[in-house]
This record gives sequence, structure tokens and C-alpha cells, in this order.
Amino acid sequence: MFIRKKKNKSGVISIQIITKLKRESILIKTIGSSNDEIEVQQLVKRAKKFIDTYAGQQTLDFSPSTNLIKTAFENILFVQLFK
Repeated sequence: MFIRKKKNKSGVISIQIITKLKRESILIKTIGSSNDEIEVQQLVKRAKKFIDTYAGQQTLDFSPSTNLIKTAFENILFVQLFK
């Protein structure tokens, strides 16, 4: 999935969420449209947030504060100990 900025005939920029399926682009959702650059940036942020939550997709946080990597390695070691 990706975000497409499509300029319309009227000069307005539409923010769309697109996915590819068998070399064909499929429109998932149009977030909105505007000719104001600041509003276009806000629409892109909304589109990114939509992609992060669409269809159960999750974003993994690898920041040091989450200890995700440490937990993953501990779980791997735990599983190998009890094989």
C-alpha cells in the first residue's frame, strides 16, 4: 500500500491510498483533496495513519524504550530450552 498525490484537472491535489494487485493499481480510499500545501501535508499524515491501522496491520516500535528486541530474543531462548 502506498500514498498517491494525484493532481486533478482543476489543479487540486487528491490524496489517495493505493494498493497493487497483479500489476493493477486499486484505489482503497481517497482521504481528501486540496490546493493548499499545508492541508495536503495534513491529508498525507491522515493517510499514513490510515495505512498503519488498515486491515489489522500493525507498526512495530523498535525504539530502545520498548525492549521489543530483548523480549524477542528471550522468547527464542526460552523456546529452545524447552524443546
